[in-house]
Amino acid sequence: SQINRSNKENPEIYFIGAFGMVTIVTFLFLLTINLFPSQIAYLFFGNQNYQYLILPISVSIAGICLHTLAYSYYRGYLKMVQANMLQLVNIGIIPVLVFTMPDISVSNIFSIMGLSWIVTSGVAVFTIFKRSQREDWNLAKISHKSKELLTYGIMRVPGGFGMAALLTLPATLTAHFSGMEKAGYVAFAVSILSFTGS
Repeated sequence: SQINRSNKENPEIYFIGAFGMVTIVTFLFLLTINLFPSQIAYLFFGNQNYQYLILPISVSIAGICLHTLAYSYYRGYLKMVQANMLQLVNIGIIPVLVFTMPDISVSNIFSIMGLSWIVTSGVAVFTIFKRSQREDWNLAKISHKSKELLTYGIMRVPGGFGMAALLTLPATLTAHFSGMEKAGYVAFAVSILSFTGS
């Protein structure tokens, strides 16, 4: 929702707080999965041999986190043209271009998409940071606003995990019981179902 403009504080301070929290959580998560690639590969793909995908997937996770930050900022400001253009480029155009590359491997798909998202969303995030004022970089203010964001957002985490489980568990379980090829079909079917529902 749009931040109240009557407040004398610059709303960019919320973005700085959100960026800090997302960066820390994403870094810790990516560090963990890259420290234990074979275990994570077995957990998600049912086979430790897929551990070579963990680093490329990490790159795409970092990219999509940056995208989410920039997209959410634009939506919060009701700048829907910028939000929709970012969404179109990152979620519409880039995946289609990457998937149509001839003889591309799965690891390269994740790597190229992730790096592309990091570039496009990184430019957006950099532009947002340029709007912030010097007084926004006050640690006490950032800490206060981060706590405010956490109070608002933490109650929505279980719903987010529930939705993620709904979309990922069918493919993950299929990978364990029937192999990656069938899991790919299930993941694709779930994606089409989700897209149709949206």
